[in-house]
Amino acid sequence: MKIHSILSYIILLPLSQALEITHDVLQTGSITYNEPITIDTDKSLKVTSGTNVNFMGSLNVDGNLCVSSNYINVTGSITNSHNIYLYNPGRYSHTSGTNIAVKSILNEKEGLLTVQSGAYLVNELFGASDSFINEGIINIPSFFPNLSIYGPESGIENTGTIVLGNTNATFSNSVTGGGCISNLNDAVYLDSTKEIDQTFWNSGGMEIHVIRGSYAKPLVFRGFSKGASIGYAVSSQTKTLSWNYDPTNGSMVINTSSSGASSDIINIDLGPGYNSSLFTITIDSVGIPGVSGVTQRYLTVRYKGVSPETTPPSECRLPSSLDYGQCSVLHLSSSSSHLPSSSSSSIRATQISSSLKSTQASLNGHETSSRCIITNTRTKFQNTISTTHREYVTGTDLTPITLSSKVVTYFIAGNQTQKMSSS
Repeated sequence: MKIHSILSYIILLPLSQALEITHDVLQTGSITYNEPITIDTDKSLKVTSGTNVNFMGSLNVDGNLCVSSNYINVTGSITNSHNIYLYNPGRYSHTSGTNIAVKSILNEKEGLLTVQSGAYLVNELFGASDSFINEGIINIPSFFPNLSIYGPESGIENTGTIVLGNTNATFSNSVTGGGCISNLNDAVYLDSTKEIDQTFWNSGGMEIHVIRGSYAKPLVFRGFSKGASIGYAVSSQTKTLSWNYDPTNGSMVINTSSSGASSDIINIDLGPGYNSSLFTITIDSVGIPGVSGVTQRYLTVRYKGVSPETTPPSECRLPSSLDYGQCSVLHLSSSSSHLPSSSSSSIRATQISSSLKSTQASLNGHETSSRCIITNTRTKFQNTISTTHREYVTGTDLTPITLSSKVVTYFIAGNQTQKMSSS
């Protein structure tokens, strides 16, 4: 069949309106993806060295997505069954930031969704307007300085674990499902007028601030220890009347009054086994993050000793120490190819050309062992793209080796791209 016949056949194929990652792909530089993206099992898409990376369509990740950029924006939807790592290493600028403001989030039971931002911006977003479901692990190791975590009016459903690191995080919706919120450092702000049935695990200097609401239904804390604190917002007239901790069932009851009114009761579930004499309860004024000169009074509970519970409860699954550097090399081998950038739809197509060439060469026995990889890409509008991947190996063996050349061919029609072949 002649080439022009194949091209005619390709152009007549319907658009699939999706970009499917079927092999490991390395994308460098800024890019906007308007189309939905699917990453197949055991395959990886790495986007790096871009000042601006946008995902406007849906993300369906069964493999690995690793993104590093000074500005990351996701607005479609996220379905993750394996590994997503969104990393912003940047400092403050008017063009930096990390906003995950999508229609829906579904992080499945085996899914690890990590968002890490070093860009110092006030009040960035992480949430979903229609549906927010976490069955796996959502890991936010750092997010400066403040992060708003939100869901739809029906709230966030968390049967998995949400891990918070160096950030002041605010939950403005109900969080149900009996899951876990683990605070490794810094502060978490809760609106307890909404239902919150989570277990809070403390493995660092946790600060929990309950900013408003009814305190009759106890919040559940485990691992509460020296350096941590739990604060309940109170009025300027509030006084502590009495409190009691039951080491058998782990419940704490605090009676307060305000301006001579009848007693208000705060209930906390801390877990059994604490020494009552090591608790302190004070009323403190705490600055409000991002608002200069404004403070809020909190009734604050602290413990001077070590928690009797040293291992996380079963509902708390903490992630392994995977950082972005590990994410970017863990699944992307040296044979990863570059995907031509596209902000439109991709098409299915038959193969145009493919080649695999090899030659034999003897090595000098005095050369040191090394490996060099070179990738060259040639493009021309409405023609083929050929990406050639060459590997050169030297060693101490006189045995002939094969130097291989891999060619990946694409077809470009307008602003539509599709991988044709890989060898």
